[in-house]
Amino acid sequence: MKNYFSKPSLIPDNEEERIERLNQYCIVDTASERTFDNVASIAAELFDTPGAFVSFVDTDKVFFKANLSNLPINKVLREDSLCSIAIHENELCIINDTHLYDDLKQKPFVACEGGIRFYAGAPIKTEDGYNIGTVCVIDSKPRHDVSEFQYSVLKNWQA
Repeated sequence: MKNYFSKPSLIPDNEEERIERLNQYCIVDTASERTFDNVASIAAELFDTPGAFVSFVDTDKVFFKANLSNLPINKVLREDSLCSIAIHENELCIINDTHLYDDLKQKPFVACEGGIRFYAGAPIKTEDGYNIGTVCVIDSKPRHDVSEFQYSVLKNWQA
């Protein structure tokens, strides 16, 4: 389990290859599917959070294949998304309280009333190891209670 530390860039070193792998799945900008909604639902239940997503991080946007939150959208700008940070890690990315980080407090979905205070995101990895998206959960209040069980269930999502 890795806690959040500011990144100098939202773009991973392997960005070109990562986007190629993402595009092979032809999943960005497609309709919602029950399977992905079920994964998000299990994640929300596991963490007892009011929001969960299955996201895919594209060149300039993050597409929500599943969105179980009060946000009535299916994509956000990449620079506004915490999922863009989580794809940098090969393990669960935990942000216990987004308001502790100046770079995160400025993000629109953190700064808004009832915005994201807690984020946990596991990378969705291709078989050859590229992080193309996340399974993530959010809460509008800070949390410091991620258990080893929660971590172990969420840590190994594969495409």
